[in-house]
Amino acid sequence: MANTDLAREAKLVGSQIRQVRKRARLSIQNLAERAGYTAEFMSQIEKGERQPAFETIVRLAKALGVSPAIFFTRHANRPMVKDLRRQIRGLLERCSSQQLLQTYAVLNSMLEH
Repeated sequence: MANTDLAREAKLVGSQIRQVRKRARLSIQNLAERAGYTAEFMSQIEKGERQPAFETIVRLAKALGVSPAIFFTRHANRPMVKDLRRQIRGLLERCSSQQLLQTYAVLNSMLEH
């Protein structure tokens, strides 16, 4: 693989790590501490400036509670089901009675078919 290909892949993996970290609501410092690295090192990985070793990938995945494979998939930016449920609950809590009735009608109609 050419160096430009490696650099591009390092940026993609770093971006996936950043997305998973943000979904976990962790700061770069928190993740660094959990995985046993410095925040500077983590920043370089997330920016694609460093190519992490496999051991690093595994340690990061363990610190985030995910499979290492998620860093190599292009759909890691999709929200996790538990995150979606939490976000929906938050939205529903802010609804007026009328909005809640409308939301119920829409969801009920979607799920009936």
